[in-house]
Amino acid sequence: MLGRGCGHGGRGDNPRRPYHHGRLREELLAASLDLLAETGIDGLSLREVARRARVSKTAPYRHFADKQALLDALAADGMRLLAERMRAAVDRAGVRTLDRQLALAGAYVRFALDRPAQFQLMFGRSKAGYANAPELHEAADAAFEVALEVVRYGQSRGDIAGGDPAVPASVAWALVHGVATLAVADHLAPRDDPEAVDALVRSAVTNLDAGLRPRPATGDRAGPPG
Repeated sequence: MLGRGCGHGGRGDNPRRPYHHGRLREELLAASLDLLAETGIDGLSLREVARRARVSKTAPYRHFADKQALLDALAADGMRLLAERMRAAVDRAGVRTLDRQLALAGAYVRFALDRPAQFQLMFGRSKAGYANAPELHEAADAAFEVALEVVRYGQSRGDIAGGDPAVPASVAWALVHGVATLAVADHLAPRDDPEAVDALVRSAVTNLDAGLRPRPATGDRAGPPG
């Protein structure tokens, strides 16, 4: 039951408002994402998140034990959204393997440009650091699975060399992540020029596609003279 002064129009410059307990986590994450974009990790605190969400300063602790738990949740949410965007783009791309690679890469880079602070948070730790964040670890694996699916698809069509699909998927991820990271920092095409960014992505992925294709058969070598 809500106490007096918790609704709109309560006392103070930032009155608390009633919230549906089923949405508290989502509202806290939304406030956290805005704050992260404005101040970076150093400026993010549970107290400030609560103030912006207009809930009590203890409310965030119902879902997040501390600041690190909140950061882990923001990163995991980002990974899930990235996976959704990549999968949706691939599903719309058609049957050509190259088109699917381009769609996945384009969605990845656009996500980074749309949410640079969250993107940096998602990848700002070593792989070993994921061990203490199982939700993030699971979400990251799900995002990488989209890349694996594209590689397996290309292998099934003979467009990508056979073998462990994790190898070409990792190479592709590294390339696209590098493009995204440099694009966010304005070291490549201007980030506010979508056509230039798209052209850069197409060039990178087209060259990658050529390198991932099966090597042409060279035929049997002639044996030594008898």
